[in-house]
Amino acid sequence: PLVSRRMAADLRKLALRNGTYGSFSASKGGWDPAWDSFKKPVIRRPHKGHKRDRTRQERFEKIQAKLAEQEEKIAAYRKGIANEKPKPGIV
Repeated sequence: PLVSRRMAADLRKLALRNGTYGSFSASKGGWDPAWDSFKKPVIRRPHKGHKRDRTRQERFEKIQAKLAEQEEKIAAYRKGIANEKPKPGIV
């Protein structure tokens, strides 16, 4: 570019103050709106959030599935403990 961004910004502001924005003449100066540079628009995305919040439903389903199996596991554990105990009486 022929003029730096900082210098262009100063010239644009000067043209706005002097009322010459929108037209340019070599004698008066001014600023042509076609010279304005436009930044790429920023597309906002929602924040990622906490992992515990993102995986809450998955954890709930996993816990519910494990709780459904819990009764059988408790029964198997108690049966195993009972089988390990020695039988009453003389062997």
